[in-house]
Amino acid sequence: MKFYFVASIYNLEIDRVLNRGINVIEGIRLSNSKTRLDTFIDDFFTKLAGQLEVDELYDKPFLYYEGNINEAEADKGEKRFDILDYYLKIAQTFSNYLWTSKDNSVTVQQGFLYVKYPDGSPHSMTSNMRTALFFNSKCQRENIRFTNEELKELVDSIESLDKEKIEKETHEMSMLVSKTNRIERFYYFLQATRTQTHLPSRIGMYCTLLETLLSTDKDEITHKIAERLARILGETYEERLEIFTFIKNAYAVRSSTIHGDKLSKKFRDIDKLREMSSKFDQYLRSLFGYILHDEKLNQIYKDDNNDKLNEWFKEIILK
Repeated sequence: MKFYFVASIYNLEIDRVLNRGINVIEGIRLSNSKTRLDTFIDDFFTKLAGQLEVDELYDKPFLYYEGNINEAEADKGEKRFDILDYYLKIAQTFSNYLWTSKDNSVTVQQGFLYVKYPDGSPHSMTSNMRTALFFNSKCQRENIRFTNEELKELVDSIESLDKEKIEKETHEMSMLVSKTNRIERFYYFLQATRTQTHLPSRIGMYCTLLETLLSTDKDEITHKIAERLARILGETYEERLEIFTFIKNAYAVRSSTIHGDKLSKKFRDIDKLREMSSKFDQYLRSLFGYILHDEKLNQIYKDDNNDKLNEWFKEIILK
């Protein structure tokens, strides 16, 4: 028996029709081709899903997967829900992958699992929804356009990640964070950060993300993190000073927020907070990209070896 997984993607625009689509994660394809949907959406699908939901699928880009299932498993509703939930988790992870390319609010919500008998007749339909809504760094939901070339480049870049662990563990709230490496923990906290709509809290969560990547002990955390980020991303003294000062200010916002104090007057303007949040978002993306694309450093992060990471920080700061 064959099953079809499909889910609409919100706030994503693609510059061309992808037809069969791009294989983005574990066989799941990204497409925006109405013709592709026509191959498995029929009257039975439309009746059970509802015309409005089907219209959404045809109106937006979507993720889909075609697989096989035996009849004994297909007859079990719980098993169908497990399969659907698994692919919804991977689909939602795709949005985090998109973040590595650029700031976005791309969200996957409702998904469908359509099972057909070998002769093509309908067996069952199952639907479920992920509750997380993602917002961009300004805490807004806005459409963003990706070119076909950007998407292909993204797919190539995520090959360096340990996708199996990220896909299976990133969205499990019960996972033991202490048993994951820094890159996996970063993705786990990134999801929570991208659902935050309160700007000061979002900036505070960005600080947590930064600590996940740059903190190696509990002494002088703010100073060390600001210094390390400035040294990694800044090419000139002026750039390093700007980054160092920015992180100090961001931590001031975080401190006021988590301790229940009022923000200082210079941080009470919403446009300034949006600007700070967007800049912080870009710093994190640049840092994460730097880590992923340096083979030696990437391995240190995967090994989660504090001693080696401390040695690396000393080298870049003191040389």
